[in-house]
Amino acid sequence: MSFCPSEVFSFSLYLHPRALVTGSAVYMKDIARVAGELHAPAISQILVMRDIRSPVFITNEQLREKLQGSSERLDRIFGTGVWIVPINRQFTSDELSSILKTQIRALQGGDAFLQKSVLRIESSNIHSVLEGADILFRLPSRASALSPGRRVFSLDLTTRDAAGRPVTLERQQVTVHIFRKEEIPVAARDLTPGEILNDGDWIIETREVDSLDTRYPSGQLRGRRVLTAIHKGMELRAAAVQFLPAVRRGQTIEVVHQGIGIVIKCRSVAGRDGNVGDLIPVRLVLPSGGRTQSRQARIVADGSAVLETDQ
Repeated sequence: MSFCPSEVFSFSLYLHPRALVTGSAVYMKDIARVAGELHAPAISQILVMRDIRSPVFITNEQLREKLQGSSERLDRIFGTGVWIVPINRQFTSDELSSILKTQIRALQGGDAFLQKSVLRIESSNIHSVLEGADILFRLPSRASALSPGRRVFSLDLTTRDAAGRPVTLERQQVTVHIFRKEEIPVAARDLTPGEILNDGDWIIETREVDSLDTRYPSGQLRGRRVLTAIHKGMELRAAAVQFLPAVRRGQTIEVVHQGIGIVIKCRSVAGRDGNVGDLIPVRLVLPSGGRTQSRQARIVADGSAVLETDQ
């Protein structure tokens, strides 16, 4: 009579480099891929740890000890160990913003940057652990490198191993909208094209801008010409209000000749740019389309000039 021992199934474990778990209990299926077993629940459902609150590194040897009572035979464990990371909290946008500002403040020029900037966190699904880990934004070494606009920062969940060395447990992406606070001229009333800005036509407001490409006028605003319609409350941009001459070279203008008891108006072509009061050369346009010799005319208004009588 022969004796036949019961069949023993063998299996191998392939450890994950990191195991992010959302519950308080950790099972073998959470930290490793089981290969070679015939009955998945037998190994995959083995309880590895319970009530975990902070990151834990479990070694190859510790896993072997937990599997000693299993009826299946362990062939091999691939991997020296695995970090188990309990994802048991989620940050609010305000919390992330506070952390980001603290880390920016530590940069060179950080305080000055924060005084002139507004930060808004747009990502709302950033998670972490309750204990035993830190979160670190990957930022440039200088705050001046943080320009306005939508920016995506890497956010590392970190801890330290038994030797005190830093370990990155997970890297997440955070979208941050950066605004810069600028003193900007704003229309105090509706402005129409062609108007000349005078005191009281604008006010200065602190506004949040998210692009350095937008150009705003600097220096004197009084005397600038409005080139496009601007409604009350709109920003005055450099392209919309400029110092332009009353007459531009090559422009067709109306020239007036005043004689004794006679006033003659005729079309002329300006020989150069000029402002009100300037004397510029003009060529009168004849009915035939030809032009006369150059004459001198003094600009009296936009597009208008008066011939000098001594010509």
